[in-house]
Amino acid sequence: NYNSKGLFSTINYFTESGSYLSFSSSYQWRRYPDSPTNDLINLYSNRNILSLMVTGSVSIYNNLRLNLLGMYDNDNDIDSDTEIPQNSILNVEIEYSF
Repeated sequence: NYNSKGLFSTINYFTESGSYLSFSSSYQWRRYPDSPTNDLINLYSNRNILSLMVTGSVSIYNNLRLNLLGMYDNDNDIDSDTEIPQNSILNVEIEYSF
């Protein structure tokens, strides 16, 4: 069991031609008040988590679109300095429809 508090925000932009851009961010304070701790491994440690995501699509020509997906996660363990998992994904694609 854990308690989580945080902030979330999102910004969306859409056009009549079907293009869009969306950005979202969240920041969490996750706390495990009653978890067992161990010096060798601590799966339930107190954490601060930052997540960012961007998606978008824009028409380049009649049958050609540019699509974007980007994500970034930073999960900081505040009880230990040894663990800082970070994940980043960036995907850009050109789509041709016929």
